[in-house]
Amino acid sequence: MNHPRPLISALFLLVFCIGLIHAGHLDDFHRFKRENAPDSLAEMPPTETILDTYSHLNTIERYFFLDNYFSMHATQKQRATLLVHASKSQMQRFLGLHPVEVVTFIPSKEIYEVRVPKNFSVPQFLRLARSTNPGIELEKNHKLQLTFPESFGRKEAGDHFKQLFWSDAQTIMSTNVKKFEKRIRVGVIDSGISPHYDLPKNLRGGMDLNGHGTHVAGIIGAIRGNDRGIEGMTSNADLRIYRVLNHLGGGTVVELIAALVEAQRDGCQIINLSVGTYKKSRLLYQALTDLARDGILMIAAAGNDSTDKPAYPASHPWVIGIGS
Repeated sequence: MNHPRPLISALFLLVFCIGLIHAGHLDDFHRFKRENAPDSLAEMPPTETILDTYSHLNTIERYFFLDNYFSMHATQKQRATLLVHASKSQMQRFLGLHPVEVVTFIPSKEIYEVRVPKNFSVPQFLRLARSTNPGIELEKNHKLQLTFPESFGRKEAGDHFKQLFWSDAQTIMSTNVKKFEKRIRVGVIDSGISPHYDLPKNLRGGMDLNGHGTHVAGIIGAIRGNDRGIEGMTSNADLRIYRVLNHLGGGTVVELIAALVEAQRDGCQIINLSVGTYKKSRLLYQALTDLARDGILMIAAAGNDSTDKPAYPASHPWVIGIGS
């Protein structure tokens, strides 16, 4: 078939303009890194998914997106950390023996995150700290992972709101689940939230550079009856978003504990956790226990790794673990 020359020219012009737009957005990333975050270890150039998300933001949103993108990756390759559970006096003694950097402090749990000294491996410093501080609880700050296929947020990035077997789910919900009239505050501890036409506009919680947090928020509370995207499981969810995962779906136990504490303080009645670790953490276990005793319902993904290893938080006896 012979295509009219004006049509071909228009298509080439469109492709060329899209390329120019992405090139301009890439310049924004390079300029922001050069002027504001020269030491950041964020991936450069950013992925096409990141650039596409950025292109749909307004000027103010773009600034915060860039700030989040470079700041959240700034410490990815820094030295490992330990978690110290100690009273104020115990911690003063600990720091007197080991003048390490305190990275994070969670007052309500008396948990300190400290940087492992340069000349020590994590096991070496852990053994030393335990031998010199017998009354203090110490553990490695284990890494978290997104309990979802690693490729999420990359190839499937444009498919976040694809909904499978929705008619079946609607039937089950309408016939077997009681409908609540009052609003329920639901915490989503994940990779953050991005603006989306099918989500309430007032959601806050850190820019989502992975996509999974936005995906989960949509399943729970996407706007119903607007003939766009999908329909959320309920229109009565007061969503609260807590970002603990980076663009690759990675995080740490101390970030999860801090988010759990914040969600409890914010009055969340239900907390969704699509994050986990196969490493045991007594401090995480205790934090989950405290929330359960406070009457908070927690639902956690058990992972998609085809393994019989127990994943936490899903394996906690007072957490509802969901497998797929």
